[in-house]
Amino acid sequence: MMAWLIFALSILYFYQRFSNVEHSLDFTAVFYSLHYFSFLVIFFAFVLMFANWGIEALKWQYVNSPIEKISFSLSLISVFMGVAVSTIFPNRTGEFLGKILVLKKENRIKGIFSSLLSSISQLSITLLAGLWALRSNEYISVVYVIALACLALLILIFFKPIVRLLQQYLPSKWKQFIDFVKFYSFSEILLLLLFSAIRYAVFTIQLYLLLLAFGGTISFFDFLPLSALAFTLTTAIPTTSFSELFVRSNVGLVIFSSYHLSDQTIILSYLCLWVINILIPSFIGFYFGLRKKWV
Repeated sequence: MMAWLIFALSILYFYQRFSNVEHSLDFTAVFYSLHYFSFLVIFFAFVLMFANWGIEALKWQYVNSPIEKISFSLSLISVFMGVAVSTIFPNRTGEFLGKILVLKKENRIKGIFSSLLSSISQLSITLLAGLWALRSNEYISVVYVIALACLALLILIFFKPIVRLLQQYLPSKWKQFIDFVKFYSFSEILLLLLFSAIRYAVFTIQLYLLLLAFGGTISFFDFLPLSALAFTLTTAIPTTSFSELFVRSNVGLVIFSSYHLSDQTIILSYLCLWVINILIPSFIGFYFGLRKKWV
């Protein structure tokens, strides 16, 4: 329900922003300004899509190693399947349903836990980057402290003594997940966080390249805190597959417009990023799902 409300508000924001002639969108000027270098930059951003999901496949292969050994190619297929299935769930929360299909039936419940662990590691990096982006804003100090405490908790639960302590007080439905975490050492969790940080860097670079390709003029060091804040906000906002592009574009408009980037540049960059990182991998995932009769 909340996700659909966000979708309606996103449409309303678009209408209010671009309903008059003064602020109407003119994408033709942006397309005419594209040149050979711009297309090369867009192509490089597309190539980074394979790095993005390839790292996620490495994470999935690595986090599953205590449960079941799978090849990198099978892990990559399952990741694409996860992207495909997740498009029908709010905030792509159904990604694990596509991933666990490559596991043996007796290992799929544990596969849900490993997917959750992988998602938590990625969320931790996103929150950490968002906290860094908010470091200079005096008005959000309370939010900063709360989010930092949550992040610290996410990391601390991977210390086994603290895991055992938490197990005594957490609800019973979480105890199975806590038991599962005991399979991993703290150094293994740190490596998982490193994979997540590298993947975060990849899609951050993708967005920056697309902004440049569509005529944006912003230095990389000015871009970093803005992108970190944008990624954190879009992670926190409930979305559906229909509203995700609108929500991400709206967040981008609010954040990047402060650096005098045109609305056309921002919208085209987010549209292209969504096509590269979500739409194309979804088609690949559905292809393998049909081929292997998983659908």
